Amino acid sequence: MVSRFCEQHFLHEVDDLLCADVDMKFCDHVGMESLSPLFGTLHPSFYWVSHEDFSYQCQPQSQAYIPRGQGDIYYLGAFFGGLVVEVH
Repeated sequence: MVSRFCEQHFLHEVDDLLCADVDMKFCDHVGMESLSPLFGTLHPSFYWVSHEDFSYQCQPQSQAYIPRGQGDIYYLGAFFGGLVVEVH
């Protein structure tokens, strides 16, 4: 959905895009990093977990597939953004 809206609207209408789930609650300061060309948020449930225990997509036929042991960061999909061309 974000990709489609980037192509149809955002690339022509805005420079920056901030995406957040509608049920998010901000409990602390959001810093200047949200104004960088591209940012993501580390998943709080996986912050202290060993990389080998990340629950990446494990089906090789999936476009989201990451072989076990190759991922190094587990992102939260609920808060990300940056320049529209970078997010797209």
